[in-house]
Amino acid sequence: MMDFILKIQNLSVSYAKKNILNNINFSVKQNSINSILGPNGSGKSTLLKAILNAIVFSGDVLIKQQDKIINTKKISAKELAKLIAYVPQRYNIAFEFSVLDVVLMGLYARSGFFGYAKKYQNLASFSLERLGIAHLKDERFSNLSGGQKQLVLIARALIQQSQIIVLDEPVSGLDLGNQHNLLELLEDIKKEGKTIIQTTHYPEHTYNSDNIILLKNGKLFKQGDFEILSPPNLKEIYGIDTQKVNLPNGGYYFCVCKNKTKS
Repeated sequence: MMDFILKIQNLSVSYAKKNILNNINFSVKQNSINSILGPNGSGKSTLLKAILNAIVFSGDVLIKQQDKIINTKKISAKELAKLIAYVPQRYNIAFEFSVLDVVLMGLYARSGFFGYAKKYQNLASFSLERLGIAHLKDERFSNLSGGQKQLVLIARALIQQSQIIVLDEPVSGLDLGNQHNLLELLEDIKKEGKTIIQTTHYPEHTYNSDNIILLKNGKLFKQGDFEILSPPNLKEIYGIDTQKVNLPNGGYYFCVCKNKTKS
């Protein structure tokens, strides 16, 4: 039984004879939120690039579509974009595109053009409304703040109509309110049948995750539900003592324990 939408098999990445990722194996289910955590340099962003077939790697990335298994190495970038939408940490555009233009670029993989027909513009406007930034649609993308650009890129991913959405630290640059709103939106997107894969530096932002993947030194350290975010495991990957505090609404946050010293 093929109970997955994406599977990573024996994936390894090396740069200049240095191993960045070593024999990574895991799978994610359809209609799920999957969070990848690990310290700086653990290979999180490299793993996403491999999933997107944006770098050279050994091993395989397999996507299940209906009853077919697709190896990402054997399809074009345009075909892959129909299956996976990507939201990078940072994105710079040399030309003075408007926010609406940038969102409409999400249609390119399917239509071959930005889609200026009224129905496509309405779709893009609705996507911007979901992110609370419809008022920015005529602004130049280059003039936006880092957090606003991040929201625009998420709106672009939504209209791409891909089953899998990959986000590299999606809350980067967002204020507290927009961080909360984005996490709520990811839950809504999951309910619509999408699969979310995100990297994050915040363990408490995984409260809505179905699957958590911990990386350490380029290797898969642990995989499971939120129970794997225990103080011993976090100390193993981050090197600090923490305390997990459960919240009344079912969420949780982590406190860093400060060692007391005598004065």
